[in-house]
Amino acid sequence: MGTSYQTLLVAAAIEPVCDALTAAGVDAIALPAAPNRTAVIPREGALDFADPGDLAERIGAGTGWATLANVVEDSDWLQLEAYLEGRFVHRYRSDRPAPDDAARLAPFGTGEVDSGRLGRALRGEFEGSGPVYAEFQHRLILNALHLDPRGLTTAFRWADTSDLPNSIRISP
Repeated sequence: MGTSYQTLLVAAAIEPVCDALTAAGVDAIALPAAPNRTAVIPREGALDFADPGDLAERIGAGTGWATLANVVEDSDWLQLEAYLEGRFVHRYRSDRPAPDDAARLAPFGTGEVDSGRLGRALRGEFEGSGPVYAEFQHRLILNALHLDPRGLTTAFRWADTSDLPNSIRISP
């Protein structure tokens, strides 16, 4: 059995994101992933699963923010779903990358995103040998987007706020 987790990236600063999560009654941990980018680690429900797509719709619709739902399943595959103003706009799957994935996901990054580096990460290409587990590929993608992966590559059930700098615990 491999690693599984669900997180959400919100293209906004942490303070308004925490306000929106509180208003929506979400049980989560939030922390900065980069300037004006917030990682949200939602509390899992049944079967240790949190639906980041549902959260992306709820938070994005009320605020107009762009959000990116992140799902790693059993170390086998990674899915990233992009939402704009709560509406689904793009899906990336590590087991079937599409030619436009890099262009569609680059806006979630910060600074100068190298589309070639991002494209290689999305295709699972890296300088090394051995298998590419989904959580490793996820970190490659987040690094290419210039995002701190700590809050986007863990599950609520494993999270310890003392290990997550500047994290804020949101309780309903």
